Amino acid sequence: MFRTRSLALPAAILLCISSSFCSENVVAQEKIYPGQVVINPPQATKEFAEWREGMTQKRDAMASEGGCFKATFPDSEWEAVSCSSAPAYPVGRAGGFPSHLAEQVGRGPVTGTEPETTAESAGGTNQSGINTVGNGTAWAAKVSGSYLTSSEGSFPSVTGVTSENDGGTANLYGLQLNSYFFPSNSTACQGARLPSGTSCYQWEQFLYTPEYTNSTQYYVYIQYWLFAVTSSGNFSSVRKCPSGWSNYSGQCYKNSNAVTVPASVQVISNLANLKLKGSIASGNDTVTLTNGTTLYSVSASDGVTNLASGWNYSEFNLFGAGGGSAATFNSGSSITVKISMNNGSTAAPTCVNYGTTGETNNLNLGPCTGTGGTSPYIQFTESN
Repeated sequence: MFRTRSLALPAAILLCISSSFCSENVVAQEKIYPGQVVINPPQATKEFAEWREGMTQKRDAMASEGGCFKATFPDSEWEAVSCSSAPAYPVGRAGGFPSHLAEQVGRGPVTGTEPETTAESAGGTNQSGINTVGNGTAWAAKVSGSYLTSSEGSFPSVTGVTSENDGGTANLYGLQLNSYFFPSNSTACQGARLPSGTSCYQWEQFLYTPEYTNSTQYYVYIQYWLFAVTSSGNFSSVRKCPSGWSNYSGQCYKNSNAVTVPASVQVISNLANLKLKGSIASGNDTVTLTNGTTLYSVSASDGVTNLASGWNYSEFNLFGAGGGSAATFNSGSSITVKISMNNGSTAAPTCVNYGTTGETNNLNLGPCTGTGGTSPYIQFTESN
């Protein structure tokens, strides 16, 4: 699906705010392409961390407004920006849908160990015998009790990474923060024609991905899915998708509005500065990308899927850009992935070794641990 592409990036990008901020906090200045300079600010200074936390709380408080927004440190208010159309193609399940949903939902999770290599235990169709990430093989976080109100994925450590490509195009990949498949009674489900004996399930993805036909343009948005599932947990083909939804391999999907992000953000040297958050507040679902000192955010109605009534699982990682593609890192790469959760509990989330998305990368999963506290999370390292 993906062809070799070339990137035409802006001549110069400066990712810092003021001369004092840069002189005290800039970690490195690295030439990525001829004529392009990217300055990577540190992941966190106390001042920036407090600002970011305050702005994300303010964003949740104004979620009912919907729309697309941007904020750059040290702005005190979110700036409304024009929304754009998200890429018109499916992300996440090009490799095929899980054959048996109930098997994954009902099975007890595996915690804190190396994931097994079989397709059944990994929850997907990866038959390589290696724990390469994606297409069902993934560590994800699961909570019990109250449903999630937010989850955020980040990369607290990135070492040995000098290059990444998808289909031969450098710095082309997507970030996904995914729910699991959950039963829904949304308006969309009520408007779908399902086979007799099936129930409506939905799936929601908070995304930062490129437009594969224009690899200099990237988007932050939400992609929604709708499935027909039998009483035994098997997927079936939807007979007719609701109005406004597209059919893909017998399933239905649609996108929220999107906010565009400068192509410079996508360079792999910037990975440690990227965070992707999904949250639910005021009846809306919100996706927010942190790029160093800039935040990009989109809100849309939770009623599209009713995620608030079924969000107990969060999968986050860097994958191929879409359509089942693979993100390929240079040999010797190692990244640590952190998935933070908020459901009002201080209990440690459970590491579960089954994933939802069809995209992949060429890294191998290491052990996963869950940690409780005021901001519970799981964390694991993947490397090659």
